[in-house]
Amino acid sequence: MEKKLVKTAIYTVVGSFLVLFAVMPREKVITDFDGMSSYEIIPYSEFFFMLALYSVRIALVAVIIAVAVHYMLEHEKKAAEKP
Repeated sequence: MEKKLVKTAIYTVVGSFLVLFAVMPREKVITDFDGMSSYEIIPYSEFFFMLALYSVRIALVAVIIAVAVHYMLEHEKKAAEKP
């Protein structure tokens, strides 16, 4: 059980970081009070920190789902064994 949780967490952090790095834009559109909009490019240090934060959040959700699935399967197995 613990081995599956660790693998789920590690693979989810790495996978989500890579997917977010490929998909997430580094530019923000900022709209002024006059209605004018301008682009702001996020520095790499802040961008990577933001990606790491999102990756950890996604990994926590994945681990919670993995625990829930494990307990549901255990419950079904015990229910099937009882006559």
